[in-house]
Parts: sequence; structure tokens; C-alpha cells
Amino acid sequence: MLEDPDLQLAYLLLRENVINRLYDQKIGYWQPDLQGIDALSRADRGSLLVDYLGLSGGRLAAATKRMIADGNLELAATTLEWTKGRFPESRSLRDAERLTYLKLMEKYQNFNPFKFIVYSAQIGEPMPRVLVSADPGTARPHSRASEATASGLQLENGPESSGK
Repeated sequence: MLEDPDLQLAYLLLRENVINRLYDQKIGYWQPDLQGIDALSRADRGSLLVDYLGLSGGRLAAATKRMIADGNLELAATTLEWTKGRFPESRSLRDAERLTYLKLMEKYQNFNPFKFIVYSAQIGEPMPRVLVSADPGTARPHSRASEATASGLQLENGPESSGK
């Protein structure tokens, strides 16, 4: 396996998902810390933040931006999911949500295609086509996938951008 890079890539792509499924199979869905037993929905958790703690849309957006700056992207996404629909007119929350999922896509684009696809669907971002370049120096910059250009990948949004 050490000499075959194609095998290594396939292993890395599937590793996290296999570990998570095995964990759920062996441990079960009800965790020792009572996780999974309570029937609290995302809306209930959002109610905690908005109704009981009194957070406004502006304060939630500011907190989310701070989470993003600290690198807590999953926490930012979860917080936004909890409060989704509570402030439908808030542009700052929509912008924070888009930024959060773009950062998550960037984080996972090179080694977890499943998360990349799910996160792009959350914000309605089209899936770019990936073209492997023989020369990493010919990669075009792409605003949604800056890490891809550094690794020698070219991204296209569709046939209209390929020039064919």
C-alpha cells in the first residue's frame, strides 16, 4: 500500500466514513452521555439561543463570524442550522452561512468528497468539474476552491466555461 498512491488516495477518502459507521455499529446510537436519548430538535436548540438567551440576528452573525475566524467551522454551521428560519430577513446571517459552508467546502475538498458535496448542497453551490492538470503551474485561480489550485487542479463550472 505504501508504494501505490492510487490505493492510498482511495483509503484516505473512505477512512473517516468507515470509522464513523463502525463506531455507530459497535457503540450504538445512544451514547454514554445521554446523547441520542432526548428528542430535542434543531428548532428547540435554536429556541434556547433566541428565546431564552435573547440572542438577536446581529449577535448570532457576529458570534458565527468569530467562530469562523477561530476555525470552528462545524460549530458555526451547527449554530446557523439551529437558528435557521428564525431571522429570515437577516442578510448578515445569510452571508455568514454562505461563508461558513464555503470554508467547509474548502477544508474538505481534497480528501472528503462526501462532506464537500453535502456542504455545497447546503448553500446551493453548483459542483464544479475538476480537470487534473499535468503542470500545476497552469492551474487557474478559482474563488471557491483556492486549495485546489495550489495542488494542480483546474475547476470549471460547466461546459460553457471550457471554451469548447
